[in-house]
Amino acid sequence: ADKLVTIPNGIDLQYVEQTIQTTSDWSWAEFGLPDDARVLLFAGRLHPQKGIEELVNRAGGLLSTLPQHHLVVIGNGPLESRLKELAIDRVHILGWQANVLGWMAHAEVLLLPAVYEGMPNVLLEAMAVRLPFVAFDVDGVKQLLGQSEWAEKQIAPRADFGEFFRLTREMVRDPALRATCAATNYGRVEKYFQLKHRLADYAALYGK
Repeated sequence: ADKLVTIPNGIDLQYVEQTIQTTSDWSWAEFGLPDDARVLLFAGRLHPQKGIEELVNRAGGLLSTLPQHHLVVIGNGPLESRLKELAIDRVHILGWQANVLGWMAHAEVLLLPAVYEGMPNVLLEAMAVRLPFVAFDVDGVKQLLGQSEWAEKQIAPRADFGEFFRLTREMVRDPALRATCAATNYGRVEKYFQLKHRLADYAALYGK
């Protein structure tokens, strides 16, 4: 055990900020959405691991209670055709997109209904962009968020879509909650997950 070293993933906050600044003229209409759309975003591989088929299949129940919101799915993978078959009104399967950070910067909440993970980089990116999220309690999520009431507002029990959607509704209906989660998440990244610090950890490890 004394020979084991854990080094978490890291992210370059300066790069994130520079990328976001290039999206100041963002327009939803460019992607076929209304200009006033409020976006729930999924970003990742379209693979059974990510729970995306069940999310899209259940989206009608969620969106029926959130009439201003649209579910946008970006990414590619083996489920892309199936998701397009399942998609209903206000569910948009848009495939691979170059500027994922831009999407995150203009979305309202990120959704990650993954069946399993390691340490999900998509959540790390969302935290760096100050985008709150709702995710299932799979490996890596609590390690990213730590222990706080704001972490509990973003984590649903594994595979419990009822609670997942309840937390989503709570998040989108409460601007103060979104702002607090966004600020708290960013603070976690700034303190624990900056890439420059993680690279220093690797240098120190291999320099021994």
